[in-house]
Amino acid sequence: MAKRPTVRWNEDAVAAARAAQSGEATAVAKTADGVVEKLRVLRIARVSARNERIRVLNQLRS
Repeated sequence: MAKRPTVRWNEDAVAAARAAQSGEATAVAKTADGVVEKLRVLRIARVSARNERIRVLNQLRS
């Protein structure tokens, strides 16, 4: 059985925080025009439509 790698998330988090504070870290914000963003918007619309349908059906039954 292979040995599992050691998780060093704490060390990574500390290094990222220090880089951000010192100004060494440079990051580019995500844009809202990608495929993933479009899928997220469609998913939100679908979930909202489903919830509204359920609400109307429940209202009709009462």
